[in-house]
Amino acid sequence: MLGSKRSSGSKRSGGLKQSGGLRGITWDHERGYAPLAASIKPYARQYGVRIEWDKRSLKDFGDAPIDVLADQYDLLIIDHPHVGIAADLKCLLPLEQYIAPEIMKTLENQSAGASQASYFYAGHQWAFAIDAAMQASAYRPDLFTEPFPANWDDLIALGEQLKQTRRTFAMPLCPTDAICSFITLCANLGSPIGSENRFVDRAVGLQALDYLREICRLSPPECLDWNPIALLDAMSETDEIAYCPLTFCYSNYSRVRGTGVPGGTGVPGGTGVPGGTGVPGG
Repeated sequence: MLGSKRSSGSKRSGGLKQSGGLRGITWDHERGYAPLAASIKPYARQYGVRIEWDKRSLKDFGDAPIDVLADQYDLLIIDHPHVGIAADLKCLLPLEQYIAPEIMKTLENQSAGASQASYFYAGHQWAFAIDAAMQASAYRPDLFTEPFPANWDDLIALGEQLKQTRRTFAMPLCPTDAICSFITLCANLGSPIGSENRFVDRAVGLQALDYLREICRLSPPECLDWNPIALLDAMSETDEIAYCPLTFCYSNYSRVRGTGVPGGTGVPGGTGVPGGTGVPGG
């Protein structure tokens, strides 16, 4: 039902299609793979169809062209910024043409906030929301005893204070997460991206970049290569990083592991940019 839209001459790897199976691809983390792996046998027993799931890195999850993946897989776990590409290239199936309206409505009601709506574009539902996230702060309760910063100036002052105690804060600042944090900062500073028929107010954008530069200066140099998973691994496996002002969070880090357990708190100045995943037909 969620098969790919391909011409008869398109190539595909594997032979599951011929044996009544489907192929899907997700992202390489417990949050992205474990639920799907657990569903393989029950789904096959109930429907007689086996789905094999491959994994790609978190970077490829954000960067790999979905039209290429759609030519190789029947089911894709995608990020919502890819929806515009899906609509433009017509490489995914409009799900409302294949799913009963009552099921569509149920899935919409069960999704968190506007998650389902984030996959609706140009009149079609290109994916179902199966995962939702937003930027929040994280901290080590055993290392961080200071008051939480109320704004971004407080955060910079906190960073200077932590340096005097051989602790630090850190933020994931690989390119994808740096732009997400820029978007959050602009919104916190009063100019959400795309408001008032412009990209961003120039003064607000420059102020956001100044804050990011200061955060980078006060963070470990490795932060420029870190995504949220790498940052949270470093927080939980060493005793240097006490606080992170902005990151996409993962519930598995609230369980006891390594040397510490990051807890969660609010973002300085307000809320963070949302994220998440959806599953379309490739």
